[in-house]
Amino acid sequence: FDTDAAEYLYGKDSPELKAAEEMLEKEMSKRKERKWDITRTDKETDEVHMVLPGDATFTDLFEALNEDEAELEESLDGVFYNELLDNFGEEVINAVGELSENPELAGKTNVLDFFKKHGYTKKDIEAYLPVRFK
Repeated sequence: FDTDAAEYLYGKDSPELKAAEEMLEKEMSKRKERKWDITRTDKETDEVHMVLPGDATFTDLFEALNEDEAELEESLDGVFYNELLDNFGEEVINAVGELSENPELAGKTNVLDFFKKHGYTKKDIEAYLPVRFK
C-alpha cells in the first residue's frame, strides 16, 4: 500500500494511486478493529512481539500469529511454538494444540487465565513467549 510510490510512478490522479489509498484505508480500519498489535521490543536486537489486551482470548492470539507475516519479515508463529515447546510443559503444549483446533473453545478461553491455571504468571508468558499484555 505504498501510496508514495504509486503517486510517483502513476501520478496524483491515477487509478493506481486511488487503489493504493483505498487498500491503505481498509488496512488501517482493520487494524483499529483488531485487539492486538505487532511491535518491536528492542531495536538493537530487533526482537518482535505481539501486544494483546489482558482480556485476549486464544482466538485473538491465533489471529495475531497468523496475521504477523504480512507485517514482518519473520513469522511469530514459529517463534511462539518453539518457545512454547522449550519453556512450557507438555500438558500446556497439548492444550494449546487442542485450542488451535477448536475455534469455539479458543474464543472462550482467556490467555492469561489459561496459563495461570497451568501455574504460569503473566511475567512467565512475557519472559518466554513473543507476547506482551496491555
